[in-house]
Amino acid sequence: MTAFTAKHLQRNLVLLRGFTVLRAALIVYSVLVPYLLFKGLETGTVFLLQGVIYSGLLVIMDVPAGHLADRIGRRKTLFIGAIILLLGHFLMFWGSGLNAMIFSFIASGVGSCLLSGVPSALLYDSLKSAQQLPRYRKQESKLKEYGYYANALAGLMGGVMFSFNVHLPILLTMLAMFLAVFLPLLMHEPKVERKRELKKAHLEIYDVLHYALKGHDEIKWLLLLAFSIMPMTWLGFWLAQSFWVEIGISPVYYGFFNAGLLFVAAFGARIFPKLLSILSLLKIALIMALLISVAFIVQGLYAVSYVIVLQLLVSLSFGISDPMFTDLINHRVSSDIRASMVSVLSFINRLGIVLLSLLMTPLMGIYTASDLFVGAGVLVLCIALPVIALLQKKGVFAQIS
Repeated sequence: MTAFTAKHLQRNLVLLRGFTVLRAALIVYSVLVPYLLFKGLETGTVFLLQGVIYSGLLVIMDVPAGHLADRIGRRKTLFIGAIILLLGHFLMFWGSGLNAMIFSFIASGVGSCLLSGVPSALLYDSLKSAQQLPRYRKQESKLKEYGYYANALAGLMGGVMFSFNVHLPILLTMLAMFLAVFLPLLMHEPKVERKRELKKAHLEIYDVLHYALKGHDEIKWLLLLAFSIMPMTWLGFWLAQSFWVEIGISPVYYGFFNAGLLFVAAFGARIFPKLLSILSLLKIALIMALLISVAFIVQGLYAVSYVIVLQLLVSLSFGISDPMFTDLINHRVSSDIRASMVSVLSFINRLGIVLLSLLMTPLMGIYTASDLFVGAGVLVLCIALPVIALLQKKGVFAQIS
């Protein structure tokens, strides 16, 4: 393998940002429900595809996908993942009927997992190979920030394009993924330092999970802290539209509201390096837990239009927490399991989302969105604060910076 130079690093940084933007430009997802209804599916079937098949695959495949990246290389994994995701979108466009859509969502789920934690691992090891690791925190922040901006703009574009032609959002999503396929081929694979003997895949995945959840003191507590906060921020996005319906906001504005939330998340990703430099992890965790809880409870108690501004606090916490936990874990693992560990973080987050979905879905037919917001706010306090107190008692926050 040729030496990894500053030129290779600069090329990787540019290509990773481009790949992140194209990967996040999922224009069709902002109008996914009406598009699938246009394709002849029923609302219940759409929920089955999104909530069971897609989300289930994300939970099951996340860690194996990260392991694959550590085993065969990050460039190859990004290339394979982009092709599979492109195939999923092609099936969504070209196919018809339930079977075609099932295969579409299976391909999209597998492709998304292969692209999940790999860019972050590639970024970290590129900077490490070029001996520029102090730049990592800022570069990780930029990578997340660009993704949120692209997501927001895609959301704004989706509704407008759908009104012109129902197929335009999926066609442009396919174009973005087609362009993304070629970028990993232009990247340079950084050096991976292997500290562990290669075993069979299932044994290595077991070792990674054991190491993350039991073998490394700091990482297991970081994962527990992430589990108590990150899924709650996703819950805010999930309940938002139901709340907007309840208080009578026109669907015309939904795209703009979603874009606003993502722009604030991008701002959160931008400021997280500064926050970690001036505040302890304990203070950041407490602030996020309280912000999320207060935002949920106040929205639930005062179900009027002007309180939706409080959703920005949840979105800000979301933008901070994602790159922050990724950063803290990347600094604590060796390069040969880096993608796997970031995937474990993603797995923990998605598992929390699935559990919250299972809890909230039956309640949505019984309670209003306002009631659920109040309940979610209390749930945040009941989960996050005891976890923070436990970590403080064990001296975890004093060890982690």
